Amino acid sequence: MPALDDDINASLPTIAEEDDSIRSGSTTASKEAGNNNSDNGAAAATIEGEKIEEERKEEKRRGKKDKKKRLKEQYAEDHDTAQQILVDLCNEMKELKTSLQEDQEKTTTTMMGNLESNQLVMKSLSEQLEAMQGNMKQLDQVIESKATPEQIEELARIRAVQEMISVVTEDKEQTVKIYETHARRGYEELERLRQDLESERKEVAALRTELEIVREERHKLLAKSPSPRVSVGGLEAYMADDSSSQGGGSRKGPGGMYLNGGSLSRVDVRKMSDFDDMTLETKGSYDTTTYEMKSLKKRIIHMKKKLAVAQQEVKETADLRAEVEKLRIACETEKKASLNKDETINRLKKEIEDLRRGQVGAVATATVSSSPAVPRT
Repeated sequence: MPALDDDINASLPTIAEEDDSIRSGSTTASKEAGNNNSDNGAAAATIEGEKIEEERKEEKRRGKKDKKKRLKEQYAEDHDTAQQILVDLCNEMKELKTSLQEDQEKTTTTMMGNLESNQLVMKSLSEQLEAMQGNMKQLDQVIESKATPEQIEELARIRAVQEMISVVTEDKEQTVKIYETHARRGYEELERLRQDLESERKEVAALRTELEIVREERHKLLAKSPSPRVSVGGLEAYMADDSSSQGGGSRKGPGGMYLNGGSLSRVDVRKMSDFDDMTLETKGSYDTTTYEMKSLKKRIIHMKKKLAVAQQEVKETADLRAEVEKLRIACETEKKASLNKDETINRLKKEIEDLRRGQVGAVATATVSSSPAVPRT
């Protein structure tokens, strides 16, 4: 049995060995935990840095979006303002056109009425002239049958009067013709002004369209050009410099390249740095458009002056109408006031008559009551 106990003791670990094994295990676990904590901290720091970077990028994107949104809102507001200005101008032009048409219709109606009245007067005068001519024929026949010196003198006077009447009639006819001619000229002038206004509007629309086309071409050229602010003078300087340096009559600049032969590879790019990408033809078109715009501005100013004169005439006509309306209202007010005064006077007269009748009745009643009673027999 002692041998069995020795084997058991040899196989079982002692308490000291167990403590050593526990210490070694805890030390290994603590080292692994420290390594894990350091790895987790580095990963957390990396994740935090990535989050901060993403937040910065997100803020930049938001700032760009907000900036684009503000620019878009500002552009929309400017566009709406310009659109509203154009709408107001169109409304003012429509109102002015309507007022001019109304004034023209009223003027035409007045002139037609005057012409009709003149025609009636001329018709009555012609009838009177025919009657007078008939009377003169009868008088001539009577004088021829019974001719005396006194009657001959009377006939001469009558004929002189007849000639005067014919002259006056001719003058009136000429006056009426002159009035008709002036009226016709006025109508033709109004029609011509209307046609001029329509042609000016069409020309303005065409010039606006052409200006938009030129602006688009200019923007495209500026977008394509590497140095959009350089002038065409750089090309001239380059060509002059190149011709003077090379000598002789041959030109080596961009203009002479196609005349003398050669390719673009021989051209010094440093000398062409100030060359404007906009061609001479485009620049000439741009200058022509500028001149046309100046002339258009002058025409617009002239048309504005005409419109101002027309508006002044319309205003004066409106003031005259308002004055006539005021006078009419004042006349109607005075008529109503006079009618009210007449009604008040009539009412007072009736009341006075009623009072007098009442007084007479009261006096009669008092007389009857004050008379002594007659005794009965």
